[in-house]
Amino acid sequence: MATREAAQFYGQAESALRDEQFEDSVTFAQKAVQIFEGLGAEGVSGLIDALYILIDAHRQMATTMQEKPQNALSISGQYLEKFKASRDRRGEAVMLLCLAEINHDKRGRKKRQEALETAAEALRIFSEVQDRKFEALTLMVTAMAHYKFFMYDAMLEEATRSLDIAEELGDKFLTGRAQNLTGLALSSQRRIDDAMERGRAALAIWRELGMRRQEAIQTHAMAGWLLYSRWPKKALALAEQTLQSFREIGPAGIPSGAKHRREAMCVYMIIEVMAELKQYKPAIKFAKSAFERFGELGCQLGQGMVKDAMGRVYIVMDKPDKAIEAVDEAREIADRLGDKRWSAKLLFGVAQAHMKAKDTNEAIETLDKTIGLAQAAGDMQETSRLQQNLIDALLFRQRNPKAALRVAKEARTMAQKNGDKRAEAMAILREAMAQGSMGKKEDALKLAKQAQEFFQESYWPRGEAQCLHFMADLRGQAGDLDQALECAEERLAVLRGVHDLSMEANAMMQLAQLHMKDDNYQEAERLAQDAAALGKKDRNPRVQVDALLLLTQLNNTKVLDKLEDKSLKPVIDRAVRTVNEALQVAGKAENRSLRALVLFKRAETMVLAGRHQTGLRDVKEAAAIFEEMDHYQALGRCMLLSGNIKHALGQVEQGEADVEKADLIAKDIGDHQLADEVLSFRKALEEKKKEQERAAQAQIEQPQLVAPAPGQPAAAAPVVESVAAPPEQKGLDPVYVRKQLAAMVKDAIASDEELELDSPFMDAGMDSLSSVALMSMVAKEFQMALSPSLVFDFPTLRSMEEHLVTESLSM
Repeated sequence: MATREAAQFYGQAESALRDEQFEDSVTFAQKAVQIFEGLGAEGVSGLIDALYILIDAHRQMATTMQEKPQNALSISGQYLEKFKASRDRRGEAVMLLCLAEINHDKRGRKKRQEALETAAEALRIFSEVQDRKFEALTLMVTAMAHYKFFMYDAMLEEATRSLDIAEELGDKFLTGRAQNLTGLALSSQRRIDDAMERGRAALAIWRELGMRRQEAIQTHAMAGWLLYSRWPKKALALAEQTLQSFREIGPAGIPSGAKHRREAMCVYMIIEVMAELKQYKPAIKFAKSAFERFGELGCQLGQGMVKDAMGRVYIVMDKPDKAIEAVDEAREIADRLGDKRWSAKLLFGVAQAHMKAKDTNEAIETLDKTIGLAQAAGDMQETSRLQQNLIDALLFRQRNPKAALRVAKEARTMAQKNGDKRAEAMAILREAMAQGSMGKKEDALKLAKQAQEFFQESYWPRGEAQCLHFMADLRGQAGDLDQALECAEERLAVLRGVHDLSMEANAMMQLAQLHMKDDNYQEAERLAQDAAALGKKDRNPRVQVDALLLLTQLNNTKVLDKLEDKSLKPVIDRAVRTVNEALQVAGKAENRSLRALVLFKRAETMVLAGRHQTGLRDVKEAAAIFEEMDHYQALGRCMLLSGNIKHALGQVEQGEADVEKADLIAKDIGDHQLADEVLSFRKALEEKKKEQERAAQAQIEQPQLVAPAPGQPAAAAPVVESVAAPPEQKGLDPVYVRKQLAAMVKDAIASDEELELDSPFMDAGMDSLSSVALMSMVAKEFQMALSPSLVFDFPTLRSMEEHLVTESLSM
C-alpha cells in the first residue's frame, strides 16, 4: 500500500516538474521521498528516482528565481555521502548527475569544468549498472556543458547518443528532450534546416503527449535558432505564436515575482527581433504595452526585462539618453528584487549607452561601478567580462594604454586567485594589446603567445584565434610577412572548427590582406572571394561588404601599380562592378554607416576610373552620414578625399577648405595617421606645383592617383597628380539619362512604382524577358550597341546611368 502511494506521489511530482509547476513538484516529491525512505531496502530504487525529481525541481526553481541553488546542493550532497557509505552505486551516480546538472550552468567556468568531470564519473557508473535512461540524462548534461564551452562537435555527438538511447527505450518524453538538444547543437553549427527538422520532430512528440507548455518552450527555442541563423522574419512569426501560447497556458508554479518568466522571455525576444528588422517604433510600442500588462499581472521580473529590452532598442536608434532612462528603471526593479547580478548586467547597458553617446569618460566610470556590483554579487565570471570591457574602453576609446595595462594586470591577478585559466588568458591578451599600442612589440608578442597557450589549455578556440589575429597584425605591421602569414593561417585553421562562418570569413580576409602585402594577388583574390561567399551564406551583410570592398581594393591596387597601362581598364571595371555590388548589399541591409563606408570606397574607385564627378557625389553623401553619426575619424578621411578630388577638378579653394577641415579633425581627435595623410597630400601638391613651374608651361593632364606609401592601405589617402581642371567633356546629360531610364524600367516591368537609384532591377520584378525589352529600348533611345548582359553588369538605375554616360564620351 505504501509503495503504491509513494509511486503515486512520484508520478505527480514528475508530471508537475514537466509542466514547470515547481512548487507542486517539490511538495509531491518530498512526500514520495519520505515514504520510500521509510520502506528501507525495499524502497531504495524508488527513493533514488524521487530524490532526482526533488533536486531537479529545487534546481530549476532557483534558476528561474535567479537564486543560488542551496536546497538542491544540500540534498544532493547529503545523499551522495549516504549512498557512498552504503555502497549503492546507482544512488551515488544519480547524486553525481544532480551535482553536474547544478554546476554546469550559471555557476562559472570552474564549476562547469567540475560538472563535466562529475558527469563523466556518473556516466561510467550508469554504464556499469546498465541504467540506460540515466545514461541518456547524463549525456544531455555533458552536451549542455559543452554547449556553454562552445564545443559544438562534442555537444552534437553526445546529444545524438542520448537520442539513440531514448528512442531505443521508447521513452517519448526523453526522446522529445533529446530531439530538442540535437536541434540546438545543429543550430549552433549553423545547420538551421537540420535543426528545424529536429525541432519539428520534438513538437510532434509534445503534441502527441498533449504537453502544451513543452510545445511552447519548443517553439520559443526554435525561434531563437532562426534568429541566431539570421532569419529574423521567420523568428518573429514563431515568437509571436509562442507568446500567444504562453499567455493562454498561464504562469508556471513558482513564487509570484517570476511566475510569468516564460512570457517575459518571449516578449524580450520579440522586441529583439523587431530591432533586428529595424522596426523600432513598433518595438517600442509593443514594449510599452507589455510593460503595462506585466504591471497588471504583478510581474516585476517581466517589467524589468521589458525596460532592459527597450534600452537596447534606444541604443540602436541612437537615443542614448532614453536608453539610460529605460535601463535605470530596469535597475530599480532588479534592486527591489534583490538581484545584484542582474543589476550589474543592467548597469553595463548604461555604460554601453554612454559609449554610444561618445561620453567615454562617463562610460568608463560606469564600467568601474559595474565591476564593483558584480564582485559584490560574487559573480566572478561577469566581473571578468566587465573588466575586459573596461580595458577595451581605456585602450581603444580613451587611448590610454597605461591605464588599460594596469586594469589588465588586476584582472589577471583576480583570475589567478579564482583559478580561471580562460579569464587569465583574456587578461594576458589585453596586456599584450596595451604593450603593443605602446610600441613594445616583443613584450606584446610574448604575452600573446602565453595567452594562446592558456586558451589551448582551457579549450577556448575563439580566444586562441584572437591571440593569433593580434600576432598576425603585429608582425604584419612590422614587415615580418612570413611569420604574419603563419599566424593568420593558424587562426583560419582554428576557426574552421568553431562553426562560425562569419569568423572564418574574417580570418580569410586578414590572410588575403597579408597576401596583398606580399604581392600574391591571385591567392588574395581567391580568399576574398571565398570570404564574400561565406558572408552571403551566413546572411551577414557586414562580412559580405567587407569582402567585396577587399576585392575592390585589390583591383584598385593593381591599377595603382601601373597607372599608364591602358590594358588594365577591365581591372578597374571589375573594381567598379564589385563596389557597386557592395553598395547593393549595404542597401538591402538598411545600414547607413555601412552604406557610408561603401560610398567612400566607391568614391576612391571612381577617381581611379576617371569619373571624378561621381566620386565627388559619393564622398559628399558619405561625409554627410558620418557627420550625422558623429563618426569624426571617417569624416576626416572623407574630407581629405573630397579635397583631393576638388583640387583635381580645379576647384582649388574648395579643395583646400576640405583638406583644412580634415586636418582640424585629425588634431581634434588625435588621429596621427590622418594628420600624416593630410601632410603627405599637401607635400605632394606642393611638389607638383614646383614641377609645373619648372616646366614653365601649363600642362592639362587627366587627374590621377599615385601609389600609396608603403604599409598604407590602397587608396586610403589619394594624392593629386594634376591640379588643373580637365577639359570639358561631351556626352549624354546624366539627368536626362536617369529620367529616360526610369521611365523605360517602369515600362519594361509594367510598374508605376518609383525605383530607387541603388535598388536592384531584379528586386523590382525584372526577369529575362523584361531585361531584353529594356535593352531594346535603351539601345534605340541612346543609339548604342549594347551587350545583352548589361542589366546584370549594371543592375541598378545609378550604375547603368553612369555606364551609359561614360560610354557616350567615347562615341
